Amino acid sequence: IFSANHANLIPNVLAKGDILHSLGYFEKAAECYRKAKDIHTTNFITGQNDLQLEEIQKKLTHATMATSNKGCSSTLNEQPYQRWKKKDGGDPVIIITDIGRDIDDAIAFMELASLERMCILNPLGVITTVAPELERAYLARVTLDSLGLSDVPVGVGSDGGGSAEVKLNSLSFLYDGEKKLLRFEPGIDLMKHILMEVEDPKSVKLVCLSSLKDVSNFMKQESDLFCSKIREVLIMGSAEY
Repeated sequence: IFSANHANLIPNVLAKGDILHSLGYFEKAAECYRKAKDIHTTNFITGQNDLQLEEIQKKLTHATMATSNKGCSSTLNEQPYQRWKKKDGGDPVIIITDIGRDIDDAIAFMELASLERMCILNPLGVITTVAPELERAYLARVTLDSLGLSDVPVGVGSDGGGSAEVKLNSLSFLYDGEKKLLRFEPGIDLMKHILMEVEDPKSVKLVCLSSLKDVSNFMKQESDLFCSKIREVLIMGSAEY
């Protein structure tokens, strides 16, 4: 058990602040960032671990500005395409998922968070598909936030050929309180904007953990953009015997 001001607590405090910020609780987020800054100051001398302190200060400044401009919505989720510019460690990747259908997508998100921290992958966006696609978007948002990936945007894809009668009621308690705060862009639009912001050609990996309907639709509508920016498409397959 760490003491109240142990340096190892800083990443957790920052993650909490990121989640609060992504949900629009800017003042509470700023409090978390101030606490992280105080812990850093307590544990490190001037010039030591400056990169972490710089990250904390940027987050605190952003939250403070958002607090003073509450009339102008400025959550991280509404500025999704800046991720490529602010963090380019690791291979850029877009995930297509039907999270909530079974546990494999949730495990994939956990692995994604670990690979992001190791600078192996740089998640640019997540698109949910297979009806009920909007409910899956809520679940994806809450899951990413809990894993410290609150700045990864989520888009709502197609029904993926699924039935609209499918319900995720058993999981709705995870995101019911956040529904009124969350807004999502259509999946195809999100993918288009992300790829347009990416500067390097043939650099983005597209990971498909579910229906390929959204990928197919995007290739038909934006074939030139797809071919110019997508490096490879990774598909999770299965077989029934």
